[in-house]
Amino acid sequence: MIGEIQDGYIKAPLPTTLVPSVTSTLKQISSSYYPWDLLRYGDAHPDVHIFRAFSADRAPGLCLPAEHASGALRLLALAVCWLPARSWIASRTALLAIAYGGIVGSRQQIRGAHFMTQTLWSIWIACAIVVALIVTLQSAEP
Repeated sequence: MIGEIQDGYIKAPLPTTLVPSVTSTLKQISSSYYPWDLLRYGDAHPDVHIFRAFSADRAPGLCLPAEHASGALRLLALAVCWLPARSWIASRTALLAIAYGGIVGSRQQIRGAHFMTQTLWSIWIACAIVVALIVTLQSAEP
């Protein structure tokens, strides 16, 4: 089970593995390449529009979503553990985790390893996973 509600708190033993697991899976099927792999920056691969990144007719580029940012965003799932009883701690934890994921993603952008949109998509995906987790756990509450 992903988690359970106990004494007013969500006890979630696996949420911190969901973000990196989903990110890694999406990365394996994404045809978005690293900036240094693109034709316009001197390599051999064409640029792929973000909404065509998961096309079946292209080879995997292994770049979207940004995995460094997603690794840091696994901390976002910790916010779930304080819900619903301590939502103020949960919200601060979530904001700090998003900021940390953004910082880690920015570092990769400075290196030329990712575009900003790839980091922003990683943040969005992590937030969507955590919101889905919260909705799932709250709907399972007796």
